[in-house]
Formats: sequence, structure tokens, C-alpha cells
Amino acid sequence: MNPAPTPASLPGAAARAELRDLLDRLAELLSGLPGVLAVVLMGSAARDELAACEIDGRLQLFSDLELLVISERRLPAELRMRAQTAAQDLARRFAQASPLFHIDLLFRERGRLAALPAIVFTFELREAGRILRGPNLLTEIPALDAERLDQANTREILFKRLWALAEALPAAWLRGEPLDPVAARSLGVSLRRNPLDVPTVLLPACGVLEAGYRQRGEIWRAHPELPCRAWIDRRLGQDSAAFLDACLAERSLCAAVADPWGAHRDALLLLAAGLDWCLRAPPGGRQAATPGALDADALVWTAALARDLPAESRRLFNAWPIARGEWLGLAQQLVRISNSAGPAAGLGWLQRPRKGHLAAALLELHRALLAQGMERSDLAGAALGAAVEQALLAAPDARSEHAAFVAAEGFPEAWLAARAVVARAFWRVIRLGDPTAWPGMAGRIGWTEATSARSAV
Repeated sequence: MNPAPTPASLPGAAARAELRDLLDRLAELLSGLPGVLAVVLMGSAARDELAACEIDGRLQLFSDLELLVISERRLPAELRMRAQTAAQDLARRFAQASPLFHIDLLFRERGRLAALPAIVFTFELREAGRILRGPNLLTEIPALDAERLDQANTREILFKRLWALAEALPAAWLRGEPLDPVAARSLGVSLRRNPLDVPTVLLPACGVLEAGYRQRGEIWRAHPELPCRAWIDRRLGQDSAAFLDACLAERSLCAAVADPWGAHRDALLLLAAGLDWCLRAPPGGRQAATPGALDADALVWTAALARDLPAESRRLFNAWPIARGEWLGLAQQLVRISNSAGPAAGLGWLQRPRKGHLAAALLELHRALLAQGMERSDLAGAALGAAVEQALLAAPDARSEHAAFVAAEGFPEAWLAARAVVARAFWRVIRLGDPTAWPGMAGRIGWTEATSARSAV
């Protein structure tokens, strides 16, 4: 039996013991499943980068816990579902109030470890995963370096961070209502955590592949001459390394931010600048900027970026699935759309640059907040309309969400309804329509069919 690790950043012995107890119970539960060989802790908890603090003497996690369950053979679907339910029941007993906390379980047969795709997730799992139970089987995962990394999948992290940022914005904050202490801290962690993946995406193209925010941040800080960093610093008019250092420090403290609108702007613009660099960088990028482009207003250059993303989608992102199971999900969606709207509609959807439309939709969704914060309500409304238009190209079945957007009155309600349309697009394009994923996504943004119906009245 291997003791569960406890991140050194956790404050207080009581909080450390509480987390150790939770991880030990999860490991015991999962290792007891028939045919399970090993249980591995992944993600920020394994890297000692967990966002956690004590509130009123109790541990509060502002990160998820990710565990890999390695089995000799594929576990039956019913057994996997029971394990998921039992893990969630166990987590509920620890009374975690943050919406950022959840438990993710990944099930994988030992014989398929060697077939894990060449992506950042696989690299970090092999390099930083921690064994909770069983032998160390991570060495059976092929070693990865920057040259062999799937760069297209890596670039997709940027718009996935835009979704994580959008998903984390509370409706109460948008409506100008006060947040309770846990919600305020959750918002602060989200605003500071999501920009940290800009070096994750851009450093591998410079030949650097490291596991962990801290290590990547140190390299980013030490090399201001990197073309990607020099571009971003000029684009933003500030030292991005200093900003990322501050983000990492504030995330580790799980602190609320004094100015959420300003923090959102800073997070958005760094992520957008990362996408802008990817759009311009060789090979195939439009590296030369037009005169004055780097001095353009943020609302101007982000609009141009959103406009260009669909056309550049196939160069930037993976147009097709990279794993066997994803092909099945794509085929099921094609059949569903073809059955509801006709074969021509299904084929048209399949041929679209879906990830480019999704990235543009997410960027426009955040641009609306940027414009609203600058008291440019005309541009905010236009950006919301553009976000919905782009999202519907990626998810043509978002009918109830679209109806609610059309009927919404006032910016907060319109933004929340637009987010629901974009959520449907994200589910279709990234989650590949997984029926088990939508309820959780809808729940995290507070969106249900009843919500949609009320908004449309």
C-alpha cells in the first residue's frame, strides 16, 4: 500500500490529514474493484499544485481530483458507473462547497497504456502521476518529448481554457449580486488558473516540454527572447511572466480578487494573445503584422482573431478524432443530425471547421464581457450575437438554448443564455455528444430545460 501524497502547499495539519483521508478512501474503493491493478493520482494534486485552503477549520478544495484506474481487462460499463457513483458519494461526505471541485475517474486497461495519444495529458501522467495503490505501470506509457507531441491538440488547450473560464463565471456575479466567501474564492481561482496554460501551449513549439505550472512559469520567465513571449508581451503591453507569477501565487492562496472584471480582462487577453500567436506563427501562419496591429484596441484585435479562427481551424486544430472511441462519438452525432435535419445537413456539419467555429464562439462570448466592462453595450450585444451564430454552426441542435437567448432581456440574462448555446457547442465538438457529460455541464452553469422555458416566457 502506498500512502496518499499531500501537497506541501496545503495549510495546516488538519487539512492535510483530511485530504490524505479522502485520497486513501478513494484509492481503497477503486483498488478493490475486480481486476484492478493500480490506482494513480493525476493532475494538479499529483504535481503538488492543488488549489486548497482552510475555511472555518475545514479543508476546501478548489481543484478537481483526477484518478486513473488501471485494470487487466476492460471493466464492464455497469461496474465503472457504480465506481463513479461511489466516488461521488464519498466526496459528498467531505462537504466540498466549491463548484470547482469534482472527482474525475479515467479507466484504462494495462494493454492500452502504450496507445495513449501523444498529448500533454499523457506526458504529465507519465512524468508526474503518483501511485496510490499497486505497482508503477506508468513506465509502460511511451516517453514523449516536444518533437513528438501532437501540437494541434496542444493548441486546443487555449480555447478549452476559454470554456473553463466562461463556465466558472457565476450568474450572481454577472447580475451584480454579492458572492459568498466560497463562491468568491472559486471565482478568483478560476480567473487566475486559466491563463497559466499559455506556456503549456506555446513552449512545446519552442522545443520545451515540462510538467507543472511552476516549472513552465520558470522557463517562461527566464527566456524573454522567445518569439512567442516577445510577441505576447508586445501585444499586451506588459510583462506576461510577471502576470503569470502573480496568477500562480494568487491561485495557490485560493484568494478572491478585488476586481473580477479587470481580472477577467487580463485572463481573456492573455489566452487570446496565445491564440493570436498560434494564428501568426509559422509554418503557414501570417507572421507579418500589419502596421500598428500590435497597438490596436483589444476589442479590435480580438474581433479580427475571432473572424479568422474558422478559416484557420484545420491548420491550428485537429479536424478529426485522435482516439478510437472518439470516432464512435463522431459517427453517432452524424447519424443524429442526419436523422433530424436530413443527410445533407449532417454532411455539411461534418465538413465544417467545427473547432474553429467553437473557438470563435468562445472568444466572442468573452469579448461581450470585455465590451460590457468598458461600457460599450453596443459592442457587447454584437459580440453575443456573433458568439451564438458561431456556436450554432458547431451545434445546430441548440434550439431551446437559442430560443432563450432570443427572449432574454438585459445583458446578464442574454450572456447566460448565450453561454448555454456555447456550452451545447462545446459538448458537441469536444465531448462528442457524450450523453453522460451534458447533465454535469448544464448543472455547472445552472442551465436546465426549466431555466430555458422560464427565460423564453
